[in-house]
Amino acid sequence: MRRYLFLLLSLLCALLPTQAQPPLKSPLVLQAPNDPPHNMLADTRIIGQSTEQVEEMFRRAALPYTIRITPWPRAY
Repeated sequence: MRRYLFLLLSLLCALLPTQAQPPLKSPLVLQAPNDPPHNMLADTRIIGQSTEQVEEMFRRAALPYTIRITPWPRAY
C-alpha cells in the first residue's frame, strides 16, 4: 500500500509543472517580410500561403495574435 501511495505522490509531483497557464492578455505580435506568395499586403490585409497556415494554427489554438509586414532585416 505504501508503494502505491509513494508512486501516486511521485506522479503528482512530476505533473506539478504542467499546470494550466492563464490565457494571454495581449496578442502575440508576429513579424513577416513582404515575400510573395508566402506573405504579402493586399489593400490593408496580409495574405499568402504562410499567413493562411499561421492564421489557422492560431485559430485552432484560440490564441490572440497580430501579423505585421516588416522589412527583411527587421523581421529576422
